[in-house]
Amino acid sequence: ISCAAEQFDLSETTLSHMFRVPHPALAGGTYTSALVAALSQRGLLNAADGTADQKVEIAEVGGGTGAFAAGMLDAIRTQLPDIHAKLRYTVIDISPALQQSQRRALAEHKEIATCVTSDAEQLEFADGSLDLLISNEMIADLRTARVTAVDLDPIASMTTPQVTPQEALDAIAQYELPVHDAIGDVFINIGTFDMLEHVQRVLKPG
Repeated sequence: ISCAAEQFDLSETTLSHMFRVPHPALAGGTYTSALVAALSQRGLLNAADGTADQKVEIAEVGGGTGAFAAGMLDAIRTQLPDIHAKLRYTVIDISPALQQSQRRALAEHKEIATCVTSDAEQLEFADGSLDLLISNEMIADLRTARVTAVDLDPIASMTTPQVTPQEALDAIAQYELPVHDAIGDVFINIGTFDMLEHVQRVLKPG
C-alpha cells in the first residue's frame, strides 16, 4: 500500500470507511458512534469502574487510514467521558503508509493514542493486558494457505507428494474445520488461528 486514502477510497472500501461520516442509515450517526453505543449497551466498555488510576486498555488491529480509531475516540469522548479519561488506545499495523496516515488522523488524540508497528498474528501485548481488542474488517488480510483436494484425500495423499503446507493441515485437524465436502482446492486463513490464540492470551479475564 503506497497511499492510504487511495487504498480505501478506491480499492478496499470497507463499511466503516463508507460510514465514517454521519449518515441517515445510522440515524445520523457514524459507524464508530453506533459501535461505541452497542459496546456500551453490552457492558463491554465499562472497565473504568475499578480504581481511580486504572487505565482502560483498547487495541485496534489493522488500523486502515486511522479514521476508525479517530472515530472511536471521538465517540467514546462524547458518549463515555469517564472511560475516555482513563483510556489508552493502541493501533497496530505493519504498513508504513497506513501508519503514517493513522498518526495524522490521531493527531488530536495523541495524548492517549499510540501507533505501533507489529504483526497481528503475534500481538505483542502482555498477557491479560487488554480490556478490548478490535479487529475491524481486516482478518481476511492475514496469511492464507492453498489446500489441495489431493492432500485432503487420505488415499490419494499416500501416493502423491504433499503440496499443502503442513501448518494448514495441522489447523484443519486441530480446529476440526469442515473441509470434507470441498470439491477442489480451498484456501485456509491460517493467520487467523495464530491471531485468535493471541487474542485469548492478551485479553483480561472476562
